[in-house]
Amino acid sequence: MLKPRAKTVVIDVRNPQELNLQGGYIRAENFYNIPRGQLELEIATHVPGKDTPIVVYDDFNQRSPLAADALMKLGYSNVKIMQTVSTSGSRQACRLNILTWRLIPFCTASR
Repeated sequence: MLKPRAKTVVIDVRNPQELNLQGGYIRAENFYNIPRGQLELEIATHVPGKDTPIVVYDDFNQRSPLAADALMKLGYSNVKIMQTVSTSGSRQACRLNILTWRLIPFCTASR
């Protein structure tokens, strides 16, 4: 189980169909699946505090930077991206869960 901090919120921005098909639920106390296209509409319901630590995730690090940028523009100040890093450098390795994780702070060019 992911335990970076007690109040950290983990948001998977894949759509529910991808999540069910690909799997990869992150076991965290405050885990939410909010698709990238609905993030701005739903985030305040799940994360009312703008200083709450948030970790954003998707399957191949394509939507998570966009989601992190949107969150920063909405005023959330403690946003990180969970990046998957394949140990062999291939997408197949990611499918087989042969990967490591790293959290990287997200900041926009204006910050």
